[in-house]
Amino acid sequence: MLRAMRWPAALLLAAAPAAAQGPTDARPLAPNTPLSVAIPAVAAAATVFKIDVPDDATGLWLQALGADIDIEIDAAYEAPPDSADALVSSNLWIDEQLLIERGNGVPLQTGAWYVRVHGVEAGGDGPREGTCTLLARLIRPEPRPLAANALVELELARDQGLRAVLLPSLPADARGPWIVEAFSPLADIDLVIGPADPRRTLQAPLGRSERMFSYEALRIDAQLLAAGLALHVYAHSDLESVDAIPVRVALRSVDSAGPRALVEAPLPNAAALGPFGAPIAATVALFGPLGSGSGVVVDARGRILTNAHVVSGARGGAALDLAVGFTSDPALPPIPCFAAELLEFRPDLDLALLGIRGWIDGRPFASAPAFPACKLREGAAPALGERLIVLGYPMTGGASSMVPISLTEGVMSGWSQDSVGRLVKTDAAIHAGVSGGACLDAAGALVGLPSSSLADANQAGGLGFVIPLERLPAVWRAAPAESRPR
Repeated sequence: MLRAMRWPAALLLAAAPAAAQGPTDARPLAPNTPLSVAIPAVAAAATVFKIDVPDDATGLWLQALGADIDIEIDAAYEAPPDSADALVSSNLWIDEQLLIERGNGVPLQTGAWYVRVHGVEAGGDGPREGTCTLLARLIRPEPRPLAANALVELELARDQGLRAVLLPSLPADARGPWIVEAFSPLADIDLVIGPADPRRTLQAPLGRSERMFSYEALRIDAQLLAAGLALHVYAHSDLESVDAIPVRVALRSVDSAGPRALVEAPLPNAAALGPFGAPIAATVALFGPLGSGSGVVVDARGRILTNAHVVSGARGGAALDLAVGFTSDPALPPIPCFAAELLEFRPDLDLALLGIRGWIDGRPFASAPAFPACKLREGAAPALGERLIVLGYPMTGGASSMVPISLTEGVMSGWSQDSVGRLVKTDAAIHAGVSGGACLDAAGALVGLPSSSLADANQAGGLGFVIPLERLPAVWRAAPAESRPR
């Protein structure tokens, strides 16, 4: 099960903001001040609030929290919030949020915004009365300097929307292309660079790096940097328990050996990870062009087995567009600092073979590491009732969060069949994000890859499906000296 990663977005209902005047009886909505709101049964009777957005704000973050009914937030610029030009939240049911930024399709503009919270129909019933807490935050990160050949360590605060602004500066004699790079051990991040005026940076950017990775880099010419630009750094994380996301940012000439943003995490020590230390050390988190999932390293050279749907969108052909993270501490998320290429891709089998080839910032290894590997089970397939253990990285922390490894266990519950062949059934929990991870026997040997679970798992006893090793192409199991990229 591939998990997609991103912050829930506003539903844009118009191509341009309205020019109409807002309600004259709107109540003021002060930033950073929680306000208890009564939600009437009739949306037209909802209280309208007004908040003024200053020039230096890059975003307006509206949250309606703790509602006891299904709700939505409406917001409009210089117009009633029930107008056709309104933006509408569309995400979390009783906890709603609406993030409006300068770079949106309907962008944040300086001036008055009008907001309301109202109930919506649920389960065929009409809207009901309720209550919630309304909170508005103006995202106004204080710009910080980013000097040439220097490293800046940021803490992106949640109450500022996990955003930061840096002002790059170069020596007067700087020439040629420069690179700005950023890395976070905890979250997917993005970079946008553009004019220093916060009203224009996101609307007229000169460069973007927005992969679904924890590492991003931008090249930009020294002449443009010297003109005065702003770098916006974004993190995407649904881990509400984390108040701030650490990010390292570095600026250096492309030709220099300046500081690097990347944290080069050490490989795990299997002996320190408990009775299943070896397979835990070998079970990795994977981050690709379309989302994330799990994989398992099967030899010391860094070959990884996973499901084909986990790495959908990867280009192959020596392209390093897959990030890999190992678990060194089971209480912490893996740090995805390694890069892998797609070696073999078999969507008909829902299997893929990857190879770790270097650091995620593009550098090769100074010397080839010996990666922790999971041994493959030899002999017969698991018997009915045999104990099974599943390792992987479930989406329990949210769609854009990096989470610690999880271990679940159950038994071999039977066999199922798909268009290719047999599948192992198990009552060990298999959640979104665990696909491609490790399904082990009691001795810690790999018996297959968890791939899916029943959509009606609660009614069917929570059964999941595992692709057994018998489905692997023979050449993959033979560990050839070189695997040919596809």
